[in-house]
Amino acid sequence: MGEIRETAYLRELTATKQCELMFALKVDIESLGTLQEEVRAVRQLTDTVESLLQHIMNKIKHSIKVLKEQRRPPAEIVSENKVERMGTLPTCPFEERHRFTTEKLDKNKVVSYNILSNRYTEAKEQFPYCSPQTLAIDYRKQLIAKELTGYQADIICLQEVDSAIYTSYYKNEFKSKGYQSFYHRKGNKIPEGLTCFFNKSRFKKVDDHQIIYSTLIKNKSFTYLFNFVKSNVDLKESFMKQLTSLQVTVLKLAWKKNEYIVLANTHLFYHPDAELVRILQVNIATTYLSSLCGKYSQNGEKVRLIFCGDFNSVPTSPVYEYMMNKRIERSHRIFEKTRNNIDLSHNFQFESAYGKPKYTNYTDDFKDCLDYIFVEKNKIKVDKVVPLPTEEELSQHQGLPNDVFPSDHLALVTDLELV
Repeated sequence: MGEIRETAYLRELTATKQCELMFALKVDIESLGTLQEEVRAVRQLTDTVESLLQHIMNKIKHSIKVLKEQRRPPAEIVSENKVERMGTLPTCPFEERHRFTTEKLDKNKVVSYNILSNRYTEAKEQFPYCSPQTLAIDYRKQLIAKELTGYQADIICLQEVDSAIYTSYYKNEFKSKGYQSFYHRKGNKIPEGLTCFFNKSRFKKVDDHQIIYSTLIKNKSFTYLFNFVKSNVDLKESFMKQLTSLQVTVLKLAWKKNEYIVLANTHLFYHPDAELVRILQVNIATTYLSSLCGKYSQNGEKVRLIFCGDFNSVPTSPVYEYMMNKRIERSHRIFEKTRNNIDLSHNFQFESAYGKPKYTNYTDDFKDCLDYIFVEKNKIKVDKVVPLPTEEELSQHQGLPNDVFPSDHLALVTDLELV
């Protein structure tokens, strides 16, 4: 019936005051086949033998359940929607944009792109003009990969990346093309988030991590900001429940010694009435990034910042004003409903690589610019940008996404020269 092989042991883990039991199990079960696996259990030394045996029994029961699932005959599922065969991918407007990226240059090509999470397409009323196939992630992910591949970028920053699709598709798809990548869920909880891809032949990863604005504000470095938030009840409630994050990747140039790029990627809070929340989020971001850049330039190293993302802010917004003018004063209109107001500032000399394009987001009920690539203009020169689709091209459709545009946003693509 049952057979325990020689590969078995019971040992004490003195450092953690635990015991570990391991043995190989092979059991023939009538009508199911052979259950064969390695059983391992770690318990506290103070636990009873009965507790250990129960733990092992639970593991075996679970394994038998899995074996039954594997032996279950195929089931027939009736779809609520019409099942259609997915055809070949169409010719898309982004292929015209690829004409500007045919050559690999010494400069650094950077892409920022909100690719539209699948979780935000499941509500049919969000994009009522889209067919089910157009919104299907298995269709859109292929268009997105085709579009991104054609840009031949050195650095790609994506927002609204589904964790399951990153793991099962994007990660390996771009690994095969010479990219290394990092992914962070929004707030480490929501199954969509931020991704950075970079060309392994041009950069070496030094660090990658994520900060959550509503968590970092509690750090003593942000006491001035946290005190302001706490003194305004409605603002505190709105700000502190957000899981909005900043992904940071520090890269070292492969061809130059002691030169770094700090790559920041974010997707600010979306609500149209939350300008103050967004300005606080971006102030935390710039303050944190300033400190981080200072850390890497302590010994004279050259450090450059590239800040990408969906800022959910139009060019006339306080966020854009703050980024470009380096300051928002406490008398600004954004503080007209708050008390104990404070000045906000940063020390970067930013330039928007695309300036203020008319559209980066184009749906049936909203059309404007929300996405930016900000660079330090005293350290990075914008050599060129890949032209965005014309209004004529966009207006041929009720809105994005559709069968030839896989997201409701447009990709920003720029060549940057390090100076």
